[in-house]
Amino acid sequence: MALQDILDNIKKEGELKLQQLAKEFEEKVKKLEKEHLDSRKKIDEDIYRKIDEKSKKIIEKTETLGRMESQNAILEAKRRLIETLQKRAVEKLAESKDYEIIIVELLRKIDIESGTIFPCLGKEESTKKAVQKSGKDFSLSNKSIDFKGGFLFKTESVEIDFTFESLILRELKDDLEIKLNQILFK
Repeated sequence: MALQDILDNIKKEGELKLQQLAKEFEEKVKKLEKEHLDSRKKIDEDIYRKIDEKSKKIIEKTETLGRMESQNAILEAKRRLIETLQKRAVEKLAESKDYEIIIVELLRKIDIESGTIFPCLGKEESTKKAVQKSGKDFSLSNKSIDFKGGFLFKTESVEIDFTFESLILRELKDDLEIKLNQILFK
């Protein structure tokens, strides 16, 4: 075989090998591109899934927060309404035509034999009559105290607050709140 034939043969084998390498390169490029696209698609899907999950969580938290805030606003409005009603109750008791009878009943609840009654400012005469009607031997102080209604009872060792503010807004507050809630907000 001549040298030219050997060179042509080498050239032919080289071209075949080059074509085979080019084909393998193309296949590897296509495979890498497909893997890249698949990988990118998977990453995109993961990102969108995570975004969707986080969005749902944010929406759920926002809805929960909104419900809690509206419930708190409702509770606050109820509390203000109940406080208003309690204050009105104090005012209505103080303005009642039965004020004297109410004071007599409160005086009769005192189990102590003697003491001093400090009347509500402006209700001194009604309180004086109530002390007389109660049958109790209490002295009436000439010093009145500024509150809506009721009285203070004092001895040397005891002081009892029978003011309407104290009775309604402190002593009976919890019971009244429960009853008002039951009546107003069934």
